Amino acid sequence: AGADYNNRGYANVLYTTSGTDCTSETDVLLDSKVAKLYAYHPYDENNADMTAIPVESSTLTDYMYATSGNTELSSTNASIELPMNHILSGVKVSIKKTDANTDYSVSKIKVKSQGIAKGGNFNLTDASLSGFTGQNEAITWDDAIALTTEYQSTGIEYFVPTGTEEAVKFIVTVDGNDYALTSDQTLAMGKVYEFKLNFDNAGLNAE
Repeated sequence: AGADYNNRGYANVLYTTSGTDCTSETDVLLDSKVAKLYAYHPYDENNADMTAIPVESSTLTDYMYATSGNTELSSTNASIELPMNHILSGVKVSIKKTDANTDYSVSKIKVKSQGIAKGGNFNLTDASLSGFTGQNEAITWDDAIALTTEYQSTGIEYFVPTGTEEAVKFIVTVDGNDYALTSDQTLAMGKVYEFKLNFDNAGLNAE
């Protein structure tokens, strides 16, 4: 990937991995001019703009990126390690009751926020996201949970994070009634967030 180098047409070059080695059918020739390398996964030959790579969460694609950072690539230093970073983030909710003597049944959990999007564009040159779509659309779990005094967790759902501080709203349906709780959070790229909720006859609260 990356931009053109010395007008040699090296933008969006496909590399494949074998173990720790990367190879390409395109010979990338370096000279004394310092180059900066960008990489992204999965590769798409139709990505013409490295500042606006489409990403979305519905297909569970593991979007990743890397850059050469401060390493100066040239004909005298043509080898580099590129640890890949995840672009999408994940969220799960863990919930328990604090009243051991009362039975509660959860039928639905929702999480929604302007900080949670379904899609967007990734800028490979500065590792930023923009052009968000599907913001504030609820992530929903419909699994029935009989609450105990031990935390029980939903599965992990993935989303495109906006990276800005926003109110995150939790809506939990317990015995047919909806209970809501809001918490301000900054959701960053490449992280899995676990939110722990407690429930009793007064409603929801966070750990």
